[in-house]
Amino acid sequence: MALTTARDLIIESYRVSGLIDLIEVPEANEITIGLSQLNLLIDSLDLDSLWPYTKKLHKGNLVSGQKNYTIGLAVGDDIQIRRPDTINNFGFIIGGNTFRPLNRVGMVDYQNSYKTENLSTLPEAYAYYPDFPSSRIEIFPTPNSNYEYTLQYSVKLKDYTLNENLELPSGYASYLTWGLAEVLCDMQGSNNVLVKTRAIKYLEAIRKMNVEPITMGYGNLPMGGGLTWDVLADGYKDSY
Repeated sequence: MALTTARDLIIESYRVSGLIDLIEVPEANEITIGLSQLNLLIDSLDLDSLWPYTKKLHKGNLVSGQKNYTIGLAVGDDIQIRRPDTINNFGFIIGGNTFRPLNRVGMVDYQNSYKTENLSTLPEAYAYYPDFPSSRIEIFPTPNSNYEYTLQYSVKLKDYTLNENLELPSGYASYLTWGLAEVLCDMQGSNNVLVKTRAIKYLEAIRKMNVEPITMGYGNLPMGGGLTWDVLADGYKDSY
């Protein structure tokens, strides 16, 4: 079966664990327990810096005369999305089809110098304030129209709901399926060696994807190197 949601993964974990038959469906309370344990398993991966970011795209409209926008899922937040861990790109559309990216400025520079410059009648820059539970974007100069904006951001999805789609890099669905199956077996007092072996195998595969190899060098000159996969950035990085 295709593991498209957290519910799908939990059902598959119960089946491969041997706790239910291959064609059986867990009871509602068992699925609830599975979701709780799945999110705890993901939290443990995040502690080991092995949980990836998910890249998202959001579109909306700026408000003429408003320069501050809160971001989050709280009632009253201006931009209703999960609080971003990182903003990759932020800009707006003018003339119907021309995208105008905004320059991101550090909070200190933005407050101390950037806002004193009269750059344009159009927004030119923004600062991101990673407050909690809702973060905030401040735009300068203040928008003079309800421009359509595009916000590209990265977020760590760690608290899944049952019907939420899983957006995972290669290998993660396999580990979460067997890792959760191992947890469920332990909770039931079932010592399933196959499940434990598979869980360890897939976890080690994830670790290998994120290991940065040691590079020898002479002085400041590297002797070798290459590219390694960085799960947090969801891309390749230099190994030196």
